[in-house]
Amino acid sequence: MGKWIKNTAVLLLLAIILAPLLFAGCGEKEAGQESSDGLDLPGILGDSILAMKNVNSYTYVMEMKMALEATGGSSPGRVSTSMQSSGAADIAAKKLKTAFQMHLDEITLEEQPEDMPRDFSAEMYMIEDTLYMKMDLEDLGEQWVKTPLTEELKEAYNLDMVEQQVTPLETATDIKFVRYETVDGSECYVLKMVPDIASMKDWLQGQQMTQGAFDFNEITNLQDIFKELAYTVWITKDGKLMKKMDVSMLTELSPAQVGVEDTEFDKMTMKIDLEMTIKDFNQSVSIILPVEDEDATEM
Repeated sequence: MGKWIKNTAVLLLLAIILAPLLFAGCGEKEAGQESSDGLDLPGILGDSILAMKNVNSYTYVMEMKMALEATGGSSPGRVSTSMQSSGAADIAAKKLKTAFQMHLDEITLEEQPEDMPRDFSAEMYMIEDTLYMKMDLEDLGEQWVKTPLTEELKEAYNLDMVEQQVTPLETATDIKFVRYETVDGSECYVLKMVPDIASMKDWLQGQQMTQGAFDFNEITNLQDIFKELAYTVWITKDGKLMKKMDVSMLTELSPAQVGVEDTEFDKMTMKIDLEMTIKDFNQSVSIILPVEDEDATEM
């Protein structure tokens, strides 16, 4: 079995980290008839970023599909996964939670790994100054761990989906109006934009889980990796809140960029499709740690 598949867990975790940045909108929508003439698109986006930064609470649901495929070389293969996630944030009370379940849909390798779990689930809570995490792996069972919440951990395991979604859009370029649509009873501007690739590289380099997984010295230009990356956002006309986002992300990596020998494969592609809806803005949300503090193992 090639070394690249051993790094798959890191790539999956990277996808989870990126997930808040890569929402996809779906659901009930109606096409509007209004003209887009005279719209200040940078102004609409700027107002929305400010509105999202001032949000005190929210909930979200998300679905993601990801496929990794290595072609050529001594260890070609394909791994595809699906993930469902949900969570909530109470910014004023300093409480955040997220939960996700991941399923290994397909794995095609010359040597099938026997010990690779097909299902994985986890819950993460930030309660004031402590990070709690529940992990549930096949054959290993359920375990709660906790650790003091340092500034470094806040950056590496940021559960504030609103903060994460706004970050790449602050440097978005080439903003285009797509159409008007109604989502959950709110008429929205639908805008398409491209995030600043250089800023995304800086962000990736600062994430703990990506350190050691990629050789960033081999990545001189992220545009060589991101073959497809464009955001579509649904912004309410009245409150300028981002209710949905859409992205189709396709990356292409070389063996050196993944940190394996050139003989492992010729090219690796990673395709991500995501669907996410954000709601309950500034409403009361319930975030209760489902375990006693003393029952969690200190990490």
